Amino acid sequence: MHKVLEMINNSHYLYRMTVVHAISLLAPVMGSEITFSILLPALITLSKDIVPNIKFNVAKVLQLLIPIVDHSVSNNMAFQENGPMCKR
Repeated sequence: MHKVLEMINNSHYLYRMTVVHAISLLAPVMGSEITFSILLPALITLSKDIVPNIKFNVAKVLQLLIPIVDHSVSNNMAFQENGPMCKR
């Protein structure tokens, strides 16, 4: 998993797309705690990517993560006034 997350900083967008896809496959297996503490921050980082296709796929994966992470946690992060999803 560590090797996959290292590819977030790769200059080629296909590597970053691979990370998004890998997170979508890893999250259901890893469980709520690891998804929230490791995979969700990686997705938030990728949501700020300059490539629109990556941002779009991050949004789709975030939808898949809602049932995995605790609802109160996901709502709290997404809708905080200064939360990571509100910043550009």
